[in-house]
Amino acid sequence: MSEETQEETEAASFEGQTVAHCVKAAAEHFGVPREAIVWKLDTSHFRTPDGRSRPMDSVKIFAKTRELPSSEGVDAAVAWVTQLLELMSLEGTVTGSTVSDKQGSVNIDSPAARHLVGRRGTTLRSIRRLMEAALESEYGDWNIDVNVEGGRRRDDRG
Repeated sequence: MSEETQEETEAASFEGQTVAHCVKAAAEHFGVPREAIVWKLDTSHFRTPDGRSRPMDSVKIFAKTRELPSSEGVDAAVAWVTQLLELMSLEGTVTGSTVSDKQGSVNIDSPAARHLVGRRGTTLRSIRRLMEAALESEYGDWNIDVNVEGGRRRDDRG
């Protein structure tokens, strides 16, 4: 990365009832999504000046931002799976997330999950292979997992 695109932010301290509250406050402060926050717990917050442990009703973190990895491959996979659901006349919500550089996951939440998974996962494996083949030319170096949620669980069936 060039020096122009790499911005190093100063660490700032945030206090809240939970770490999640602190991370949310840091994201709002820096104007970035929560995923772009790197944080470390301030353990000195739980110590007295002489080094003894003390109970606290809050937590304190040090936070700064990091550059998020590109999500191009995941965005293309989400678009492909969304189009597939439309062609199959199935309803569902498709979301994607970038796990790390050139690695992500696509999540399908659908009441017709059993049709997408198939017997012993055969349909889901086929969907993964078709998606990999369709995206190979532009995003062949990406590793994208497909997960299906929804429908009825085996133990809920009558």
